[in-house]
Amino acid sequence: MAVLIFNEHCHAFLTQAFVTVKMQSTVPLYFAGITISQIMNFIRMFLSEQVGIFSALLIVSSFFFQPAYGQSQEKIYALMLLNFARNIHWPLPNSGHFVIGVLEYPPLVEELKSVTRTVKINGRNVQVKPLTNPADVKGCQIVFLPAYKARWLASVLKTIPNEATLIVSNKAGMARNGGAINFILLEGKLNYEINCNAIEKRGLKVSNALKSAGILVQK
Repeated sequence: MAVLIFNEHCHAFLTQAFVTVKMQSTVPLYFAGITISQIMNFIRMFLSEQVGIFSALLIVSSFFFQPAYGQSQEKIYALMLLNFARNIHWPLPNSGHFVIGVLEYPPLVEELKSVTRTVKINGRNVQVKPLTNPADVKGCQIVFLPAYKARWLASVLKTIPNEATLIVSNKAGMARNGGAINFILLEGKLNYEINCNAIEKRGLKVSNALKSAGILVQK
């Protein structure tokens, strides 16, 4: 019953927020999911981390309903990368940090350091590692490959052919061509494509919420 009441109240809140922002805003908006049900999935993912209903609404609304100038692109990427990390089932860690490697993208490195400062993933502290060479990706749990370095994908795959690593990019179509997740703009709205088969071949398991909030693709 509590879950039903929560769902009904959240749906009503988000529907009203969507309509209000849509009507009142005169600038472009970022929406990481276009439907209310997709936004609900993101809220459930944050609630699974026990951050509380109101905190979850605040976090989610910060990038679903902000004007485009209200958050930098890198801040949104950082928040969503953290969300991906929390909604992948990772192998049991041996030791050390949960490492997010970023190839040649300093602004994203800084935003990731900010949002992961007090975060633990899979029981480990997060280390954000700036990378300058595809050979450096070994040992990372997540690798971000920016669109302007997309030509490095083959080298990245050669370096980590079977490792339990999530390869993420903002290059459209990369999830279909060897990557795992790529951000995509659809009619001015930010979403992501996700290749669950490629992810699971690396020994990782994708949560249902992460699947349903994105666009499923295959190679």
